[in-house]
Amino acid sequence: MHYGFKVVEVLADGTLRSAVSRSMLRVQAYTVECIVSYLLGQWVYPNPGNGPMCVFEKEEDAHYFVKVESTYKGGSITLSIFECEYELSKSNRVWTSISEDELGWLPFLTRLAESIKLTKKIK
Repeated sequence: MHYGFKVVEVLADGTLRSAVSRSMLRVQAYTVECIVSYLLGQWVYPNPGNGPMCVFEKEEDAHYFVKVESTYKGGSITLSIFECEYELSKSNRVWTSISEDELGWLPFLTRLAESIKLTKKIK
C-alpha cells in the first residue's frame, strides 16, 4: 500500500469527483469517461474501459496542481486535497476507450493508481 494526495473537484452538492487536468482536456472524452466519484473512506476504482487513476506522492505537488488548475479555470471550480491510500499501478499510461496518455502529458510528479481511498481532507 502507498500513501499520497488526491485532488478532487467539490461540486455544489458536496459530491467529490475527479479533478481533470487542463492537459487532459485535449480529448473531450476525458470530461465524461474518466470522471470518478469519491466517498471518504471507501475504495474507488477506474470506470470500466478507463485506467488507472492519478495521485500525487507529495503534498506540495498537490497544492501546486490546485494553484495552477484554479488559475487556469478562473476560480470557477472548487478543488480540495485529501490524504489517500492507493494501490500503485504498473502502467505508465492512463486511458479511456478512445485515447491514451503517457506520463509526460500528465501533471508533474503524478503517480498512477489501480485504486484509491480518501482518508483525510487537508484543504
